[in-house]
Amino acid sequence: AEDHTAIQIDVDSLKDTDVGDITYILGMELAPLRKWLQIAVEYYKRGMLDGFQEILDSATSEDATNAFEKQMAEKIETLKKSHKALQGKEERKKFEEQRIQIFNARAAYEIECAVKLMASKGEKEKRDAHEAKAARYLNTAMALKEDNAFTNVCRGLLYFVKRSVKEAARSFDNALRFDKRNVPALLGKACTQFHRSDYTEALKTYKAALELNSSLVEIRVGV
Repeated sequence: AEDHTAIQIDVDSLKDTDVGDITYILGMELAPLRKWLQIAVEYYKRGMLDGFQEILDSATSEDATNAFEKQMAEKIETLKKSHKALQGKEERKKFEEQRIQIFNARAAYEIECAVKLMASKGEKEKRDAHEAKAARYLNTAMALKEDNAFTNVCRGLLYFVKRSVKEAARSFDNALRFDKRNVPALLGKACTQFHRSDYTEALKTYKAALELNSSLVEIRVGV
């Protein structure tokens, strides 16, 4: 069944609103997880990174998870009584996919932070902490569903940041096994091939990505 909960939040006024008030509203209304992610992304786009993290962490807190699980169990039971068990399974699947998206978003942010520290001297401890956080989020996402392409792309990026090129290549290949048209996975694979001096294969992979998305500057530079 579609969720018709109406929650109005003016994203243009986020900088003037306490993030705690936003999480309170979302939590009290048990807003769908996709709404939490949408609001978090708006914080990220505005450079309000603490708010971005707090929204996603609140969405996956123990209290929120318990509330969502209770809500989901009640919804599935209602659907079963209405002889709509299959619809209940679809609702559970969508819920798990939204959880995975949130864990992937947190992991991607931690990887981004680690990358920014790579060129900085004396920041290895901070970088290691970001990498460890990213790994925890990805492990949680993988426990929910191993064959999510973006989770594997993120894991590949994390391995690449840690200079584990072989493991990175395996993760990008896994992502492509689940979604052969995944451009980020193709770009990641091309990077690992280039890093291993396999320039011919790297060029082929870059071109495959270019065929899927001709507007990417990164690909044109690679080709």
